[in-house]
Amino acid sequence: MRLEIASIAHTAQTLNMWGAITNLSKDYSVSRNFIYELLKVLKDTSSLIFAPSKAITQLSKKDAVAVMLHYRMIGRCSLESISELMKIRSLPFSGLGTISEMLSKIGNTLPSNIKLDKNMRLLILIASDEVFSKSTPILITVDPISSAILKIEKAENRKGETWKKHFDEVKESGISVIGVVRDEGNGLALGAKESLPEAIYQVDSYHAIAHRFGELVGKLEKRVNKLKEADVKDGLEKNSKETEDAIELSDNFSYLYYCIINELKPFCHTGEIRNRASANGEIETALELMQTLGSDEVNKRAKSAKKVLPNLLNYFEQTKKSIEECQKEGVNKDALEFLSLAWQWGKAVVKAKDIDRKHRAIEQRDIYIYFAKELLKDEYESISQLVFGKLELIIQASSMVECINSILRPYLNNSKNNVSQGFLNLFMFYHNHRRYRAGKRKGSSPMELLTRKEQKEEWVELLMDSVEEANPSFFL
Repeated sequence: MRLEIASIAHTAQTLNMWGAITNLSKDYSVSRNFIYELLKVLKDTSSLIFAPSKAITQLSKKDAVAVMLHYRMIGRCSLESISELMKIRSLPFSGLGTISEMLSKIGNTLPSNIKLDKNMRLLILIASDEVFSKSTPILITVDPISSAILKIEKAENRKGETWKKHFDEVKESGISVIGVVRDEGNGLALGAKESLPEAIYQVDSYHAIAHRFGELVGKLEKRVNKLKEADVKDGLEKNSKETEDAIELSDNFSYLYYCIINELKPFCHTGEIRNRASANGEIETALELMQTLGSDEVNKRAKSAKKVLPNLLNYFEQTKKSIEECQKEGVNKDALEFLSLAWQWGKAVVKAKDIDRKHRAIEQRDIYIYFAKELLKDEYESISQLVFGKLELIIQASSMVECINSILRPYLNNSKNNVSQGFLNLFMFYHNHRRYRAGKRKGSSPMELLTRKEQKEEWVELLMDSVEEANPSFFL
């Protein structure tokens, strides 16, 4: 399937068929980025695939491993698929057992935590969470700004001592943790408290509010629709009392929920920083009103949400700091407010699942960008880059871990969730050193963004060097 997609895409590019990649992504239900990654694999290996048989036979072990790595990491191929593709092209070292052994050895030579230069120490806020391979927990800690994985490990459990050891090893890598964005998991909370007692705790606002209440909005609306349909079937000319009560509960709950969501935004509609004390008070009032709606389920969720309220808005302090730094750089007040709102609506674009909401968010974002451009003229590019860079330091949730999970998930699926620590080490190295091909991080690798040091070689070359450093005879 992957080879088929790559071949069609290559033909389309060769013939300059406009829109073909977009259509291909729709036909196969895959992303455009995934198709471009497959294209890169095809192009990188084409010299080997179409080389004379003699040249292929003489292919070195190191070059063969490079092919395996490209198929595995960029193509996301299973070991069986890698073996089949290499055998079709008469490439050496194509046996399934050989491929499995080589990739396993490579993964086991790599560390499970990030490797920094000896004299380097980084002061950062981290995001941590767990994902699952079947019932096996995988603990992940990332830098949400650069997207670099700081540590990834297959764990036996999610207990406090396991997370404490995890955080201790993150610190040993040269990371000084100033804050932790996490959910309310007991083991994660206990481990962070014991290992990182001085770090600021930021509640994951998504898990605390949107995850806790968001699904309930739809659930209550569905109940209303079912009751209305039942009333119609019963021949009632107007809603029954049960239906009216359900409508009232749904409307009141939705109103209060969206009031809370609005207070989570760091900027008011004017572009000024939202007052933390006021926002906290509004959220607390909304939660108390939820408890008066007469629903046991709503009451239970509101009660649990009140427990995390003290640490829910800690990111407001970073908001204030980011704006103050922009002001010190001499950014015009009106321009700063326009750019702050453009940034906030940009976040809404990413979060929106409903297409109408996404379009509205895009429209609002573009309006404020237009205002900023009109005000700043030729200075727009430099000033907007400065402001957006400062605002990106505002972290509300551990959503970057979810992003990593979405990248990792296809590998877990094609290995039938039989994941090893060696593969997780390999995945972390690949992710941290690959260059983004699109988006705000385009052209940079997570490692470059984290360390601010130029990465001169591609990920596979760096990986080969790392393996040879650990085992000089590996490719002999």
